[in-house]
Amino acid sequence: MLRGRPLADAIEAAEYLRQRFAELCLATLGKAVRFTCSFGVSEWRDGESIDALLKRADIALYSAKKTGRNRVVADDAALAAVGHERTASVVRLAAR
Repeated sequence: MLRGRPLADAIEAAEYLRQRFAELCLATLGKAVRFTCSFGVSEWRDGESIDALLKRADIALYSAKKTGRNRVVADDAALAAVGHERTASVVRLAAR
């Protein structure tokens, strides 16, 4: 959580972490293991409960997983209104 920071900063921080994980390589019995990760990002709204904030981030995370993984997805109002059926906008996607 990045208290007092805008959504753009949270997206940037998540993308930084995603890229750092992608750089990791674990050598195992002759085979290299690479890492990927997905992030769902949301911004606190005035009067909102922590549960509502986390729900929107969770919906964005599931959208990231559903649309290909290894990406950062930011929540938007349309996504939160309809639940998991809508796809959030993909903010960053790693080149494969």
